[in-house]
Amino acid sequence: MFGRSVREKTQVSLTVAAVGSVAAAGVPSVGDEMPDGTIFAGISPETNKPMYAMTTDEPAMPWDKAMRIAQERGTCGHSDWHIATQKELCVLFNNRADIGGFNTSGDLFKGWYWASSETSESVAGVLRFSDGKPSIRTKDMSFPVRLIRS
Repeated sequence: MFGRSVREKTQVSLTVAAVGSVAAAGVPSVGDEMPDGTIFAGISPETNKPMYAMTTDEPAMPWDKAMRIAQERGTCGHSDWHIATQKELCVLFNNRADIGGFNTSGDLFKGWYWASSETSESVAGVLRFSDGKPSIRTKDMSFPVRLIRS
């Protein structure tokens, strides 16, 4: 039999209607600038909530300083900024073209970004934005961060 059953057609219609209502409700697309000046970056795999990113990177710095800067940063009317976990950093990487402003050169100190994920007292995760390669580095090295809220 070719075509869809009445039940299948109804399910497809409901799915299309639901998608249309979501779009009509003003749900942002990845890369959209929000009224507060942040960028919608996707859904956090950690919280399953919307994730918003700053429009620019914080400069390269050691991991401990980056963590402190994230806790102290009060900008765009929010004080709950943090450094992305390794999983959240992967979302930023996958959406990097739409979010914009990431260094994708692959240069050792510029194209890698800190993750908040620690593997030991002296080592934390990083992700290279030229190709998405994860790695770990000692916390005394300096890499940039892109602060997020989720």
